[in-house]
Amino acid sequence: INAEYMGRPSQRCRPAEVAVIIFWRLSMAASGGSANKKSAMSLSSLDEQTEFSLCHPRSPRYPLLMLPFLCILTFGILYSADIPGALVSAFREELGMSSTQFTGLYASSALGSVFMCFAGGFLVDWIGARLSAIIFTFTTVISQVVFTMGVNLQSYLWMLAGRFLLGAADDSTNISQSVMLLAYFRSTNVGWAFAVALVVSRLGTIAAFLVEPQLYLRYGLLVAVAMEESPVLVSGIEME
Repeated sequence: INAEYMGRPSQRCRPAEVAVIIFWRLSMAASGGSANKKSAMSLSSLDEQTEFSLCHPRSPRYPLLMLPFLCILTFGILYSADIPGALVSAFREELGMSSTQFTGLYASSALGSVFMCFAGGFLVDWIGARLSAIIFTFTTVISQVVFTMGVNLQSYLWMLAGRFLLGAADDSTNISQSVMLLAYFRSTNVGWAFAVALVVSRLGTIAAFLVEPQLYLRYGLLVAVAMEESPVLVSGIEME
C-alpha cells in the first residue's frame, strides 16, 4: 500500500500504518455489508407493510380509501344547490315569490360560477387542491348562512347574495375534486373514479328532493333551509 492513501505520494507507509489502514478497510467493509443487509431487510419489510396496509399512502389500495371522502365533497354542495328546487312550493307560498324571482335564484348561482371558475382554477394551482377545497367548502357554508338569513328576513337580495356565493364556490370545488382524483389515481382507473364521484354527487340532488320536503312538513321552511348546511359542514370537516 503506497503512501498516497495517507496524502504523502513521495513516501512509503510504515508497517504500523499499513496495519491501521487494513484494519480500517476491513471494519468498514464489514459494517457496510451489515448495514446493506439491514437496509434491504427494512425496505422489504416496508414493502410488505405497504402492500398489506390500507392506510399507507404507498399502498395500491390507498386511493380507494380516499375516494369516499372526495365524493362527499361535492355531495353536500349539490344537496345545498338543489334545495330551492325541492321546496319550490314553499318558497312561492310562504315568501310570495314569483316565477321570475325563483328562477333568479338559479341565475344568481350560475352568474357566480361564471365569475369565479377561472379564479378558482388559478387558486387551485397556486395553493394546492386540498387547501383550496377547504376554502371553497367553507365559502359554501357562508353562502348557506347568508341564504338562510335571507329566508328568515324574507329578503330577496340576501337570498340572491347567498346563491351567488354558492355558485362561486360550487364549480371551483369540482375543480379541486378533479385535481385530487387525478393525483390519487394517476393513470389507473381514472375514468372509473370520476364516474363514482359523479354518481355520489348526483345522490346529493336526490337526497335534497327526498329529505327537504319531509323536513319542511315537520319543522317548517326555516329549519329545512338551515339544515342544508349540515352536509356541507361534513364535507369541509372531512377535508381537513
